[in-house]
Amino acid sequence: MSLQGSFETIALSDVMALLAASAKSGELRVVSGHVEGRLWLQRGQIVASNVGRSDDHVDALFELLRLTEGNFVFRDGVDPPEPADPSQAPVALDVEPVLRQAQARLAEWKDIIQVVPSAEHRVHLVAELPTPEVTLSAEDWQLVMAVALAGSVQGVLEELHRGQFDGFRGIRRLVEAGLMVIEPPRVRTTGPRIGRRLHDAVATPEPDAPAAEPVVEHRPDEPVAEPVVEDRPVEPTPALVFPAIVAGPDESVSWQPAEPEEDREPDVVVIRARPAEPEEPAEAVAAAGGAPAGGDAINRGLLLKFLSSVRS
Repeated sequence: MSLQGSFETIALSDVMALLAASAKSGELRVVSGHVEGRLWLQRGQIVASNVGRSDDHVDALFELLRLTEGNFVFRDGVDPPEPADPSQAPVALDVEPVLRQAQARLAEWKDIIQVVPSAEHRVHLVAELPTPEVTLSAEDWQLVMAVALAGSVQGVLEELHRGQFDGFRGIRRLVEAGLMVIEPPRVRTTGPRIGRRLHDAVATPEPDAPAAEPVVEHRPDEPVAEPVVEDRPVEPTPALVFPAIVAGPDESVSWQPAEPEEDREPDVVVIRARPAEPEEPAEAVAAAGGAPAGGDAINRGLLLKFLSSVRS
């Protein structure tokens, strides 16, 4: 026999009562969103369960009763899985007392979530104790240590390997005792913080980053402005004045600074000849054993050059 349906047409408590009354044996599978659980029955009694972090059959059935929507399927004749410890035989429990305890937890759960709304909420210890002395049980001390290590309700459940009912109830007890504080969960950002990065980039620009050039938009229907070239007269370059090269009567060359003149052509090197000194009369030279009178004056420099070339 196979039985299936949804919680919109029949409640899970009614399904369990029906299976117990008919003494069915098989597997009851419940699926609702990301939650999935299984209960195994033999002759109308619960012998095994697997629902989340549940510790026992009562906790497993409580987790399934919290579901407000979902589907279920009962397969007749499916055996339960083998226990992890073969020495421990599965304990068969009647459906009615287990269902009654699970429903009592469900009623208490409504008060628990008023203090501990969800597993994503943060929890931390208070900085100062409400009284000078506080006495804790071993179970509460474990909760205190788990809160100090985890920092969230889900982390506490994972540290202690507890189901939501026991974990939430213990945290609620310590919160009402003034030892812990519940805070909303952190807001998760799915994208990069563009606004903050843009603010940082504008507030503290890089010193070596070049400044962005303005972008000029040109529309096709607008004429393009041509560049304007101004016709300015070219100013003449000032004349360069070089020192004058002066050649003497003995072919010696000397440098003399030339004075600038207003009517001189620019970039012209001026070479000036030093005025020759007055020569002695030819008769005096001839009387001294020099050149005959009436002849050309002998240039001593040229004569010395000629004699030196003959000797070499």
